[in-house]
Amino acid sequence: MSDIRSTRVNEIVSKQKLKQRIMSVLGIVVFFGASIFLMTKCAQEAAKAETIPFYNPDYTEGTVFIAMLFLGLIVYFIFFNDVKMKTTKRTLKTLSQSDLDAACAEIEKQNTLKLEDKKLYVGENYIVQLNAGLDVVKYSDIAWVYETRTSMNGVPTATSLTVWTKDKVKHSLASYQLRLVKVDGKREFRIPDERDNHLYSAIFDYIVQRAPGAIHHFNGETQRLAKQQYGIRN
Repeated sequence: MSDIRSTRVNEIVSKQKLKQRIMSVLGIVVFFGASIFLMTKCAQEAAKAETIPFYNPDYTEGTVFIAMLFLGLIVYFIFFNDVKMKTTKRTLKTLSQSDLDAACAEIEKQNTLKLEDKKLYVGENYIVQLNAGLDVVKYSDIAWVYETRTSMNGVPTATSLTVWTKDKVKHSLASYQLRLVKVDGKREFRIPDERDNHLYSAIFDYIVQRAPGAIHHFNGETQRLAKQQYGIRN
């Protein structure tokens, strides 16, 4: 593994691999442990049914099969469907080693735009998001970039920055709660921290600049274009 790779990226990859191994072992133990318990109960109930007249077993082969099926689904969603793990695995699978090393090197560069609280790093050639696993986006792969605001009863409550890549994968870069803040004598809903508010806007503008061929902003027309050009359904 290249020495260029960022220490914190190494930590994320190592933690996710370790977590995957632990979850795999734990999931197998839970599944087989519960299976043995159910089969044992089924055998006990069958023995009772043979010795006790008119006894109605609580456990039969049919109920055990259904229980094991549901148990398998539960184990999958709890132990193997972790979002951070899936994001990291997808990145390591789709990104070349040279791209990954170059992206990690950009994290430490002085001219990289950084939202440290969101673990978002926007460099010259790559976007790196470490908040939900390891997520790396090349500007040349961007299909659509937009900022959206959510409201409750007409009052803006949050803002989110999102990128879709040409392989129809959605990448959530950052989101903030909005507060009513007084600016130049006027009240407006915005990100409370002045530095974060400025960087958030600068990051969106920079991504638009670095990916001029992508679809920009979110409205009915851009939704239609994203669906038409890339098959993206949002």
